[in-house]
Amino acid sequence: MMATLCTSTRRYSWEAAHRVLAEGSRCASLHGHSYSAEVSCQAAVLGDSLRSVDWSVVDRSVGRWISERWDGATLVGGDDQQLLGWLVHHGQRHYPLFDEDGVGLAPTPETLATELLLCGRTMLQATPVQVISVVVHETVDSSAGVL
Repeated sequence: MMATLCTSTRRYSWEAAHRVLAEGSRCASLHGHSYSAEVSCQAAVLGDSLRSVDWSVVDRSVGRWISERWDGATLVGGDDQQLLGWLVHHGQRHYPLFDEDGVGLAPTPETLATELLLCGRTMLQATPVQVISVVVHETVDSSAGVL
């Protein structure tokens, strides 16, 4: 039988703090959000199978990754050395954001979606499941996504 590609989406939620050091930003003060991410994956449906994505595989990797790194943490821009230093000094959970060249990134939904997409693809590369897109919701009214 011919394999058909199927796309499925899973939502993950977590609580985290952040601040965005941009001039005039409403997010310049440290504050928290109830984040969620829609992680869309693609896999082949073979024959008469009723599903393509085994969510337990994704949960054990992507879901656990979010829980261990982002849930209850402060998401810190790599350029926010003052906050990063304070968090490290006081032993607080944090996740600093940098690009592949070590340049600090702001903890925005765009940055988080990109980070989760890249990490998800790496974590699942040995499985038949591929992360194809991620949408991160910072609030119920705002989100950013990457393909």
